[in-house]
Amino acid sequence: MNIKIFFFYTFFLLSATTYSQQKPKKNEFILKGRLLNKDTGRISLWYSDSKNIYHRDTIDLKNGKFYFEGSVDGVCEAILWTKLKNNDYDDKSVIRFLLEPSDYFISFKESEEPKIIIIGGITQSEKNYWDNKKKDLVKKKSNLRNRLYSLHKLAKTDTSKIYKDIIAKEGFRLDSISEKIKKKDIEYIKNHPQSNLSAYLLTKHNRRMPLDTVQKLYQAFSKTVKKTSIGKELLGYIYPLTNDEKFKASNPMIDEIFDRKLNEIKSIYDFKLKNDFGKDISLESFKGKYIVLDFWASWCKPCIENIPSLKEMINKYQFDSIQFISISLDTDIVQWKLSLRKHDFDGIQLSEPLGFKSLIAVYCKTLWVGHYVIINKSGQIINFNAPSPSDPQLKKIIDDLLNKKSQEI
Repeated sequence: MNIKIFFFYTFFLLSATTYSQQKPKKNEFILKGRLLNKDTGRISLWYSDSKNIYHRDTIDLKNGKFYFEGSVDGVCEAILWTKLKNNDYDDKSVIRFLLEPSDYFISFKESEEPKIIIIGGITQSEKNYWDNKKKDLVKKKSNLRNRLYSLHKLAKTDTSKIYKDIIAKEGFRLDSISEKIKKKDIEYIKNHPQSNLSAYLLTKHNRRMPLDTVQKLYQAFSKTVKKTSIGKELLGYIYPLTNDEKFKASNPMIDEIFDRKLNEIKSIYDFKLKNDFGKDISLESFKGKYIVLDFWASWCKPCIENIPSLKEMINKYQFDSIQFISISLDTDIVQWKLSLRKHDFDGIQLSEPLGFKSLIAVYCKTLWVGHYVIINKSGQIINFNAPSPSDPQLKKIIDDLLNKKSQEI
């Protein structure tokens, strides 16, 4: 091991140990910290608690200091928003770290190159060590992303071919570096199946990997790793997509009752959800029509941006044998209803407050929002990943189903 990296890793482990004067109670964490150039305002911490319920805790800064406490199930990725008006997860003001039952201290100074110190948590210390091993590649990737961002801005005002060629070339370089980082991370995952960090690293690459490879790597993890919030997140990705019944039987997503109910579902008509007036709506009532399911949430920016296009399509096909149904995966019913009013989102609106762990979300292989699913007239899914309403391809698919000649809306 490189001697500098060894001391870097040792420093963080010792710092975490020194900082944790009192051993937290089971599953509990304490997070203290300070924003060095911001005394007032608000700060928000997002994380999954020990019951796997997602929290968005927001507090006031006091002389730049903040304090959070709560509980987590093993390890989860937490997000600290130092600017509440910012909604860009990749913004430099956003702090991502691995949260587990421990004491933490975070110091943050905003600048062109923000200075972040995170002390506490064995898994976070391990991540600090591994990030340092990849720092040259990560730095190159960050520089290329910033360069591409600037090039795209220039290309909007100058449509000459030269920018398109440069963007394509730099995009290829970015993909190449990303692949090198992924290769290093997968090697780490294979060599450390007992590590919670390995599960975290897999969540960062799973969507760009064959499902059977992700499943194989997950299977190699220890039971302890699988039981963490991150392990459950990985299972939540694999379970809906795999057709491996043996895997499902040995890795129940929720419990045996959930698995049994899921196996008993014969078609989309077996579901009944509440609308925005609290009335139960059976999807069987739409039998004999094609159905487009729009899985969305009030906090999903692309979902909100697609509302006008979806409303336009609803209006266009209102006399055809097709039904558009929006299903909110908001766990907060109040926020869902407020969003409906704010965006004047009418049509058939249903709610599934269990979110991504609900039967209908798993049955429809919904891993993110907005997610669009097309159902045939017999209640069977014919497209698990349809284009969004703003994509002309969705209109073409619908017209083909209805045997209609495609025309521009």
